[in-house]
Amino acid sequence: MNISIDDLVAVGGNEWINGTRHRVYFNDLPELFGRLSCSYYGTGNIRHATLDRKEISNTSARGIMYSLSEGKVWFDVALGQFSYRIPNCSRYNGDTMGDAIVVEISKRLAEHAKVTAATIAHPIQPTNSLDGAICV
Repeated sequence: MNISIDDLVAVGGNEWINGTRHRVYFNDLPELFGRLSCSYYGTGNIRHATLDRKEISNTSARGIMYSLSEGKVWFDVALGQFSYRIPNCSRYNGDTMGDAIVVEISKRLAEHAKVTAATIAHPIQPTNSLDGAICV
């Protein structure tokens, strides 16, 4: 799949350039990981947590959330590949979480490509035509 910067940004990436480094970072790792669901008390502490729809301890959920909040996932434009750095937690190692996030980004890119191709093949036509109208 040929991945453009515009496509990466369209699925939630943020372009970053610093000297010779050109990357597109993905910041919402808990949402991209998507397998963890938490409800919270008003204090911000975890009230209830599930992982893959199975109940897990609040401590495990906090560990996963910490790893994801400290982690980084990016697409290196020069290399043409995804990279990540995510700390291990008691339930997962960082590579497992990073791989799952890259798979999710890839799914979103594929869906974006389908929508873009459909839009190009069947462009939206305006319902009112102003052909020949004179605007003053």
